[in-house]
Amino acid sequence: MVYQVYSKIQIKGELLVVRSLHVGGFGTSTNVDLPLAVNGQNQVCIPGTSLAGALRGWMYRVNPDVVDRLWGFQPDAKSPNSDRGHASRILIEDAPVQLKNSSGETPFMTPQQMEIRSGVGINRHSGAAADQCLYNRGVIPRGATLEFNLSVEIVDHQQEDTIKQAVDQLLLAMQLEEIRLGAAKSRGLGRVQLTKCQQLAPAETPTVAGVTPFRFNERQAMLAFLKHRSNPDSGFKAWTAPKQVHTLPQLTMKLYWQPVGPLMVKSELTGVAVDIMPLMGRVGQDETAFLLPGASIKGALRSHAERIIRTVLQQPLIHKNDIKQQIRLPLINTLFGLSADQKIESSSKWLPGLGALYIEDCFSQTRHTADALQQVSRVSQDNPEGLKKALADTKLTADQHETQLAYHVAVDRWTGGAAENFLYTNLEPFNLPWEPIEVTVNFDRFPKEDEDAEQEPLAGVALLLLLLRDMADRRIPLGYGTNRGLGTLTLTKVEFTPKGDVPGRLKALKKDSWKAKNQSLAFASLDKGLVSELNQVWSAWTDRHSQDTAKSEQESTDGE
Repeated sequence: MVYQVYSKIQIKGELLVVRSLHVGGFGTSTNVDLPLAVNGQNQVCIPGTSLAGALRGWMYRVNPDVVDRLWGFQPDAKSPNSDRGHASRILIEDAPVQLKNSSGETPFMTPQQMEIRSGVGINRHSGAAADQCLYNRGVIPRGATLEFNLSVEIVDHQQEDTIKQAVDQLLLAMQLEEIRLGAAKSRGLGRVQLTKCQQLAPAETPTVAGVTPFRFNERQAMLAFLKHRSNPDSGFKAWTAPKQVHTLPQLTMKLYWQPVGPLMVKSELTGVAVDIMPLMGRVGQDETAFLLPGASIKGALRSHAERIIRTVLQQPLIHKNDIKQQIRLPLINTLFGLSADQKIESSSKWLPGLGALYIEDCFSQTRHTADALQQVSRVSQDNPEGLKKALADTKLTADQHETQLAYHVAVDRWTGGAAENFLYTNLEPFNLPWEPIEVTVNFDRFPKEDEDAEQEPLAGVALLLLLLRDMADRRIPLGYGTNRGLGTLTLTKVEFTPKGDVPGRLKALKKDSWKAKNQSLAFASLDKGLVSELNQVWSAWTDRHSQDTAKSEQESTDGE
């Protein structure tokens, strides 16, 4: 295919992994179910297709009219214009991942340097792991970087201004961390930020906000472009972001919290002297911190939200072993997401997929050596002094916080003594300061043509506020061992940040900071107009769905 190129935009920069990232690939490792993508040089990389898919998806949400022009399309074969399709005008290169080491160098990351995260689905009836729902995935750690190279070919000079504006908004969204990459985006992974953004421009071009295309009908621009081709590192200037920001409607909540007792998520790593280790993740060069994954937080909130919905709608838990049927509930599906199912018709008004609720990974504010857990795991069982020294050397024990070795045993009901092979130890962190938990509701993920289109976004916010109230009241523990005294926490403050055209009176939350009093969050401290609106919407939504539940039960009874 041959076409004329009127001008060209060329961008380069660096993508910083703000939170861990997973882009899947093919692997032969028996240690991980979902490995990372790797190139032919055994380097962990982000394929250009993954980058292009994420960028195109974001642009389709904010500016759908320009998507086909820039990203290409394939028309319907039955269309009279079936020969009008074209390839993408945007070229994005593969991006190998770089990870800074102790000497300050940034070599390319290998699969051996990935972190491993475990995931499990919980059967709502038994409270134990659901059948065939245990897995683990490799992730790129926080702080990694990858090169970003993007080229845009403009074939019609009349569309140049429109395309420039679209590219500027795309780059700005990447700078503001609004575009996520890879899998599990709503569970703490995939958050990246564009840094060191530069554009290819002639030396005499004045510095202005936005991208500056190379026009190939201008002699100086053509000579500068040819000079760049002979020296690829030359000709780049800093890109300046435009003032206009196109933000999708969303509500961000920062939850300031503190653990009441020991709180941890179980790591896959086991030791000799310690059987169960807390999960830790990389946070910087040669530093790690205790980690509470977004998936763990989201799972706990979803489970509690399901109990609320089943209570108010009087929906009993019928399916004892089918977890896919257990989690099908109105509002829960759109807020927390639902995996695709072949039983769902493609003509349905709402299709399963990514939920509206995003929850970030949460790290402790303490910092420890990169190989902290590995050092502790290597200590022999009969060397208590060696264990104390390892905890001190790795900064796992300090003045204001500490990790303790807790002994647990199952008791034989006949003898009253310790049961055989049931003595185990936990390395439990307590009294740690943690980062705030960041929760975001993306309102464009709610269905717009459904019967609940007007009520559901506000009903979702009302449900979240109920969850936060219960979390402040210590009713929602997080992490490992929540039935055995671990994971209890309380909220101290919630900060709200609405962005874009949010529904209802949610903009009133902009000036509010919801502070706990006597370890409780009171709705009376929020904007009175908003609370009244949320009460009305919640009552209307629950009344309508309660009627639907009663109707379906009656139809089931009549059928029998």
